[in-house]
Amino acid sequence: YDRWIHIELVKRLDNKQIRELTVYSTIIVILLLTILLSYRYQRNRFKHYTEQINELNYASKVDLATQKVVWVSRSYADLRGCKVTDLLGKDYIELAKESFSEASIQAIREQLLSGEAWSGEVEGKRCDGSPYWVHLTLTPQTNWLGDVTHFWATRVDISDKKRIEQLSNTDELTQLYNRHYFNQILPKLLVRNYQTGNHLCLASIDIDFFKLVNDTYGHLVGDQVLKQVSALLKKCCPQGDALAFRMGGEEFLLVMFVENPDDFYQQLEALRIEVFNAKIENRDTPLGWVSISIGACCWQMEASIGNWELLYRDVDDLLYQAKQSGRNKLVTP
Repeated sequence: YDRWIHIELVKRLDNKQIRELTVYSTIIVILLLTILLSYRYQRNRFKHYTEQINELNYASKVDLATQKVVWVSRSYADLRGCKVTDLLGKDYIELAKESFSEASIQAIREQLLSGEAWSGEVEGKRCDGSPYWVHLTLTPQTNWLGDVTHFWATRVDISDKKRIEQLSNTDELTQLYNRHYFNQILPKLLVRNYQTGNHLCLASIDIDFFKLVNDTYGHLVGDQVLKQVSALLKKCCPQGDALAFRMGGEEFLLVMFVENPDDFYQQLEALRIEVFNAKIENRDTPLGWVSISIGACCWQMEASIGNWELLYRDVDDLLYQAKQSGRNKLVTP
């Protein structure tokens, strides 16, 4: 039996076997240490690289459950004009409230929870109250279970771009949008509001006897009158797709998208009264005060989407009727 199956019992290791085991063990330990050190080096390098990227992107990190800011880059704090400690622990909703409505915030939150990123141009406020503009990207971050727990907010500073756009699209004196911007933005607004069910409403507005203001009081006073009337026009356009334009001289245009046209007409009548009640002197006129004439009309979107230039002529005709019928009037269809 031993000739076919030989069993050798090893009772102790000799020196050669001990040396071989020591060499193998040392090699294994060195390989494990190399892998561990390499992993740690790569992890630190990746962390450093990520921090650099976050600094360049004005990044912050937010806990989605609590809406609290849990991490802030120094560059973002500098952009806001704050210290990092001033932003940590802040409610992100409070920081974004001035740029988003409650409905928009809820829609963005649902989009992030579904795992989709969100991006858009946003106006922010620095700690001293001054404005800045960024292209904001919100990117959801998941845990090992795949649940969205945080999101990264990264930004690209576009303040200079917006400043250039503002200079090219706004009237320098009144800070209202100009005719150039009207020609650019109105077709886009029509497309954006086409399926909302709202009406497109235009109002052409003219300051009555404005030439007499310049002739009687001088052009500096005339400029102040334009500014005062423009400030009242801006109150009609607090948010959304409601815009006020200075089309040239003393002529202005309001564009709104409303569900009920009567609300638009009532708002214009209130504007006419408010301008007259401001008691801006124009003594050589029949009323003795600055007043405005308004021609306004609203159309259903499907009827107006392709003919906005003709619509502008329609409200101009209504404005002409207001001026011919004695001024300081609102004329609608």
